[in-house]
Amino acid sequence: LQGLAEGRGVRGRLRLVTSNDDVRWIDLSMTPLGNSSGGALLTFDDITDELDEARRAHELTRVLEASPDLVAVLDSLGRTVVWANDAFQRFLPAERVAGSRLLAHLDGWSQARYAATALPAVRSGGTWRGELRLTMGQEDDSATLPVSAVLVAHRDAEERIEAISLVARDLSDLY
Repeated sequence: LQGLAEGRGVRGRLRLVTSNDDVRWIDLSMTPLGNSSGGALLTFDDITDELDEARRAHELTRVLEASPDLVAVLDSLGRTVVWANDAFQRFLPAERVAGSRLLAHLDGWSQARYAATALPAVRSGGTWRGELRLTMGQEDDSATLPVSAVLVAHRDAEERIEAISLVARDLSDLY
């Protein structure tokens, strides 16, 4: 309250417990009115839902990071890797995966299959399941990793694709 007495605003966050023992988080802002009354404008903003959403997103990211499967989020066109988990990053240690083109990580056969079959299927039906071969960053296609892949389109309220997720499971033990 010293800040208010000196004519400065005060901001803070409060943790409130309701009569039902629910926890609510409130952002509080007090702004001096600037007149001789000594009054202040007090505003409250319940941010519980936003904090819960951020916590869930953090927990989901931790699960995806810990997964042995290669997981990536692609842009809405399915071309560029926006985010990749640790397993994907370890698979291509010499390259920066995020920001790269997915086709650069597929062998020739898989590039054709991805463009001709997988992308059209995920755009129209929302999902695609099949096999692809990821390249290990070498110039030729000889060092590949066969994977069982699942692509899922994530749509906004207007049904436009916002992103496409890719989950790939290593099948090399089966070959």
